[in-house]
Amino acid sequence: MNITIKSIQKSVILYIPVFLCVFALNTYSNVFAERFGGGTERLKDGIENYENGKFNQAIYSLEMAKIALSYSDKDKLWQAQLYLGASYFLLGEDKAARAEINKAKDIFNNKLPDPRIHSPKIVRLFKKEFTASVIDISSNYRRGFGVQEAKAILGVHNFYDANWNKSGDFANNFEAKVIKGVKVVIDHKTGLIWFQASSAVPMRQQEAKQWVGDLNQRLCAGYNGWRLPTFEEAASLLEPGKKNGNLHIDPVFDQKQKYIWTITNKGRLAWIVDFYNGNVSVKKKYERCYARPVYSKK
Repeated sequence: MNITIKSIQKSVILYIPVFLCVFALNTYSNVFAERFGGGTERLKDGIENYENGKFNQAIYSLEMAKIALSYSDKDKLWQAQLYLGASYFLLGEDKAARAEINKAKDIFNNKLPDPRIHSPKIVRLFKKEFTASVIDISSNYRRGFGVQEAKAILGVHNFYDANWNKSGDFANNFEAKVIKGVKVVIDHKTGLIWFQASSAVPMRQQEAKQWVGDLNQRLCAGYNGWRLPTFEEAASLLEPGKKNGNLHIDPVFDQKQKYIWTITNKGRLAWIVDFYNGNVSVKKKYERCYARPVYSKK
């Protein structure tokens, strides 16, 4: 009986450290779960907040998700960094955004987010960061937006802007060509075809739309899909220096057009690209700008 008691005592003494370690690990896990929540749930919350435009809440959830996922599910970690970068960009935090994008890029091995899983917006927003081939800079007629999103788009695509992104230097791949007697400029980087020149005179935005519509009626250069460019498309033409006379645009384009309309609005105003000053800006729609038509060959 004494031997049995001694054996039990020995066993208890031997296993006490083991029990303490298990207890500590369990306690730590519970505290961690309570503090940071499940990584997947935090990620889901962060994405939902991002899609609803609640970028500060998104950042909080995604930062927590990042910590949790680094322990539990590294395969989803890049997603948290991807959306985190988007949220920072849309709040104008360029450095933080770029850092998260680069981390996501490394984890995701330079592949693109799956459009079947992620929103078209996030796929479009980050295509530039994940591929060196032809990129999509949003050829869709999109809703209007304000200054913060404009700044974010300039940063995401590395478009130059004398006020908001002085370090930007988007690498276009232009080719001048004549198609059925019409001078055009093909950008092999974006898959866009531009008029080498534009309207002969400045015009109101609505007049510019009508003028482009007339080009389609005539099948100008053999195409009937000419239109005014989106904010992203027009901004992609900005160059860091005055490379074409006194304009911030490649010399492959005509020198006459100092500024052009976009189809993207900002409330009752419309975004324009100002090649003379090297920046994006807004004008009242009844004011006058040049119209440079674009066609998407994608």
